[in-house]
Amino acid sequence: MNPIFEYNRYLLKRQGFSLLGNFRIYDPMGNPVMFGEQKRFSWGKDIRVYSDENETQEVLMIRQRQIKLHQMFSLFLFDCIIFDVVDSVTDQKIGALRKSSEFGWLDQWHILDTNDNLIGILFKNSKEIIFWSQNYDITMGSKHVANLKWRFNLFTYQVNIGFSGDKNSIRKLDHRVGIAAGIVLRTLKGGVELEIDSNC
Repeated sequence: MNPIFEYNRYLLKRQGFSLLGNFRIYDPMGNPVMFGEQKRFSWGKDIRVYSDENETQEVLMIRQRQIKLHQMFSLFLFDCIIFDVVDSVTDQKIGALRKSSEFGWLDQWHILDTNDNLIGILFKNSKEIIFWSQNYDITMGSKHVANLKWRFNLFTYQVNIGFSGDKNSIRKLDHRVGIAAGIVLRTLKGGVELEIDSNC
């Protein structure tokens, strides 16, 4: 895995008031290590992440999956919203994020493995739903592996993402999928800043 995905903490910022969805991801020392953009003129959301500012070395692709008409009959409306996460260097799928329709009144996503099997859940913590602060948790089985905390004011919109758990545990979240989850939520919610804090 590219070492840029192994830092303990990241900060993602949208570039000024960019209308194109461009953003940068910084390491714990404040150095930019990843650069991202949302592709224009494409079906659905298509987000690319690069390791260089000139955007010549693509390292991660987060793309909304196209659902065929016959598949929609066996899926709920929200289940049709799926983002595939792909390692652009190896062209290998890492996992996927699927909007869940099980609880329509809650903001919940399923984290899937490479074969679309359910391995984790990203959900809004109902105990902390207030206008200026929202908390999302990620669990894998009974194990809490990450959290995403939004902080909002009139001038900025930021998210803290913390990965937790034993480094040697089999049940741990791939940081690339965790970063992708934060980027997807930031993109859909129009966030400006995202901070990722990892302990595993």
